[in-house]
Amino acid sequence: MKLYEKYSEGGYHSSIASTFNVDFDAYETIVLSRLRGAGCRNNLLLCDSRMVTASLDGAFRLPRYAGRLYSVSGALGEHAGGVFHTKLLVQLGRGKGRMLIGSANLTASGIAGNLEIVSELRATAEPSGERSILRQALDYLLRHLDQSDPAVEAQLEFLRRRTPWLSETESVQGAISLTDGTLAAFLASGAGIAIADRFIGLVDEPIQRLFIISPYWDEQLVALQYLTSTWKPSEVSVLIDKEVTAFPSVPSAVLSVLRLYDRGKAFKSRFIHAKVIIAQGKNSDHVLFGSANCTLAALGTGTLPGVNAEASLYRRLPSGSALIELGLTEVFSSKPLSIADIPSRGLPEDEIELERLASANPGEFRILGDQLRWCPSPNYANLVCDLALLDQRGDEVAIELVPLQSDGNVLRYRFGASVRDVVPVFAIAKQPGEKWSSPAIIAYPQDIQVASRERGLRQLEQALTGLEDTSVATLQTLEIFDLLQRLDQADQGGKGAAFVPRTRRETKDVGGTYHVLSYEEFLNSRQDIGAAPGKSLHNTLAGSSHLSIRSALNRLLGASETVLEVENEDAGVHELTQSDEAFDPAVSDFGGREFAGGTMAEPLKPTRSLKEAELVQSRNRRAERDRLLKAVSQFQKRLKEKQEAGSVDTIEILRFRLMLMIICQAAYSADIKVVRQPSSDKVLAAEDNRNGWTDIVGRLIFGLIHGANSPLRQLYFQNIDGQVPVDLLECWATCYWCIQACFAAPVSAAQRQHLEKYLRPHTLTLYRLTLPSQGELLSEVVVDIMERMTAVYGPMMGVGSVAEAHRKSVKAAIKPN
Repeated sequence: MKLYEKYSEGGYHSSIASTFNVDFDAYETIVLSRLRGAGCRNNLLLCDSRMVTASLDGAFRLPRYAGRLYSVSGALGEHAGGVFHTKLLVQLGRGKGRMLIGSANLTASGIAGNLEIVSELRATAEPSGERSILRQALDYLLRHLDQSDPAVEAQLEFLRRRTPWLSETESVQGAISLTDGTLAAFLASGAGIAIADRFIGLVDEPIQRLFIISPYWDEQLVALQYLTSTWKPSEVSVLIDKEVTAFPSVPSAVLSVLRLYDRGKAFKSRFIHAKVIIAQGKNSDHVLFGSANCTLAALGTGTLPGVNAEASLYRRLPSGSALIELGLTEVFSSKPLSIADIPSRGLPEDEIELERLASANPGEFRILGDQLRWCPSPNYANLVCDLALLDQRGDEVAIELVPLQSDGNVLRYRFGASVRDVVPVFAIAKQPGEKWSSPAIIAYPQDIQVASRERGLRQLEQALTGLEDTSVATLQTLEIFDLLQRLDQADQGGKGAAFVPRTRRETKDVGGTYHVLSYEEFLNSRQDIGAAPGKSLHNTLAGSSHLSIRSALNRLLGASETVLEVENEDAGVHELTQSDEAFDPAVSDFGGREFAGGTMAEPLKPTRSLKEAELVQSRNRRAERDRLLKAVSQFQKRLKEKQEAGSVDTIEILRFRLMLMIICQAAYSADIKVVRQPSSDKVLAAEDNRNGWTDIVGRLIFGLIHGANSPLRQLYFQNIDGQVPVDLLECWATCYWCIQACFAAPVSAAQRQHLEKYLRPHTLTLYRLTLPSQGELLSEVVVDIMERMTAVYGPMMGVGSVAEAHRKSVKAAIKPN
């Protein structure tokens, strides 16, 4: 097979790839681009931790997307001195999964250069032996993944919720019957029994001939001797390339049965990196292949366990069929070489300086909001070190790092006030009097969550397309909001992505302890109260489809966001109709209506007179006004129910912002000097028997903040970095603008008196419950949203800039810190 072509297959949402050595450029350009192009967007990479450092320290080109489009976890061997050597890819979809297991590292030579062995095993949601083996492979990878990493934790939660069929699979040890009638077993390290002994235990007949393909050997051929002494075959046949193979001196115990076969012209010019052992009996070929070389470190023996982390697959096939499948029958039928003819070459010295690489690793870094968190490696712990951040090219980025109180063994820094034009993607550290460390990847957990969002589901694609086409905030936008929420809940056991229960929880990770608090508790627990928030902030909607709603609302205000994508991601793209997602009527679209530019197209009507057209338009505007008032009433009822259930989350706050923007879009000023002829979508006058937009805005904000158990007091979310999440900041800024717009609107004296009496007093309450400091209330994020609201909605509402009015209101209501 051409291995790189296998990565383009669609129908999977998640992948976990493991490797010993990693070439990030090869992974990103060959593997990741195809995975994402085929709809597999939730990707995790697992490598030997020392080899990650080697790759970042100049062995290969620096990665472009690590820590932002996919997570990278480092792993170690099973015992001291060992390495993480597994070469395995597990891909999972909603109704199917597969694994690729073999000898190929995620390097250019491993993917497309060396002579490797790789086998594919497929499973469906139906019970089968393949499904059981896939579950074992996944469990093995999960054991080595750093699940304390918040990005990895979120990715695995994404995976589990969309693959419930695999969690129901029993992980059975030993040989399992596959759908083709043959037997197979997943043999990996860490099971308490050496891989060699598990392999031996699966062989149920005398072995006549033992075939071994291995690019590397141990000095005394300990593993080969162990298998030979156990099975006592008449011949041990070893494939070598006499031009390059370094083969140790042959011990006398196996000299009489060992035969060496030259590769000859087979697969000439390609380095043989495959690892295969075939124990051939009269009835069956017992085949073991995967990452394990024929060495003690990989296979172990009965008394000496292997120190490496390895994974191999056992297959029981008809006798003689294995060599035919591998195309090696002729090679092993040729005349064996004389051992004396093998050039004298010592085994290569271990050129990988594992200890040096381990000491050069500064630790783990992640950016959450505007904070950098560093968990130092043992060599950098408890020392006063200098830190520097690097850009994509490895050049230093001039960013001030302000130390904060540490969280256990995690050091925290806040970015200074300087503007960051370049995103830092690597970090280095320097001990006193020492050189700078090797670079370490900076993880952006929220970027990874955003990048992992599933695409390719018909209903989700339709909803997102509707958002992209939306040019104004309307009730149809609210319908899309509801559809996305139903899709999220269908994936997440009935709970929205941002939902957190009222019961307080703690989630510990290497980056600290995250507390689930009410919003009021969160405000009171902050250490840096009053500090103006920075530009790069935590976003509670990352990983949720509702992030698209937030992006759409910001786009309506003229604010755009850069989305990181892999170059040439379409290389593996497949048709959406190939998705493995079945239609779910519970989350169906809107009765067959199609999205089109944010408004629904109306059928063509016969030409009417001007007067008739005006009457029809008037009726339509009244109907739209009534529909809008009904939606507001339903929204208030929903918010009340959420309040009583104690289940107000940040998605509900986003819904609140959307509702305010819908009201603003429908609002107009009745002052003919301001608006001569309102358009058909302008159906809410500033005052209209207590149903004008000034009254509706007042009722909505009053309903959000009023009472000891108001919805805002029932808002719970996970405190990540001690700062107000940016999605909440944007909602609060929308609220502030709407209140000031009410006071600035051209209304009658009676209405103005009504607003001053019933709405003005609640302004202070809103401030105190949302952002109780002048620095935050007048921060750049807040003022920017308010200015954009003025530009988009102010002219039709008869409202000019309210920034100065907001500033005066804040200064009068809130004392300086």
